[in-house]
Amino acid sequence: MFRNFKLAGTVLGSFSVILLVCALIGALGIFSLSSIRDSFDEMAAVRVPSIDHLHTIGNAMLAVDAAENALLATDLGEKQRCSIYLRFDELQKDLAGALSAYESLPQSADEARLWQNFVPVLEEWWHDHEELVRLAREYDTGKSAGAYKAMSAQSLAVSAGSLSTATALLDEIIGINQRLIEEGHKSAGTMASSCQNYIVATVFSGTGLSLAIGAILSINLLRRSRRYGRRLILDVRQPLFQFSPAKPVRTSQISCPSSKVPGM
Repeated sequence: MFRNFKLAGTVLGSFSVILLVCALIGALGIFSLSSIRDSFDEMAAVRVPSIDHLHTIGNAMLAVDAAENALLATDLGEKQRCSIYLRFDELQKDLAGALSAYESLPQSADEARLWQNFVPVLEEWWHDHEELVRLAREYDTGKSAGAYKAMSAQSLAVSAGSLSTATALLDEIIGINQRLIEEGHKSAGTMASSCQNYIVATVFSGTGLSLAIGAILSINLLRRSRRYGRRLILDVRQPLFQFSPAKPVRTSQISCPSSKVPGM
């Protein structure tokens, strides 16, 4: 009876080990897929939109600079110059929208630090731009050489300098996001490769363990079946009833009572 309990415990323990291996494989797969999904979600929801908004900011700044340079042309008509001023208003809206959209997204520590340095430089550049627009409108009223000289100096020296500083910081912020995307991509690839290796190793280990357990159980069951078979054969060969041979009885050993006949 106790041997049967021991065999049942061995079988249950073996299947429990196999189930544990299967659960380990599933847990590794779920954890790795979750980590990879989080990495790609961050790239798709944070890093790529951040780069897109930063490029919008940079393009708007370059467009403003190009329009400022166009104001230095003396052969522009009044209608053309008015269209440039209107273009400044459109670019300001695009710039404000991109700034608001970018600031709503999460930022890394280095990114936030550079952004805090970038915002004052951007405001200074925009202040220089507004001063240039004011000088350009003064030039439009009188077309004097002094007004043109002041407008040119503001555009080529002051505004260009602040623009160069702002774009340099902006490029650094873009570089941080690009580096984070590359690191996230490499991390996801490494994690996927590691997960694949772990799962393959676990599958082979589980398969080997299952074969070993199966072999042990087979040997154990075979031994038990042989033992039980031998006992069964012995039980079959043993007669059900055993008769002992009767000993011969001599007649001289039989004593009979004497009978007397009356009258004799």
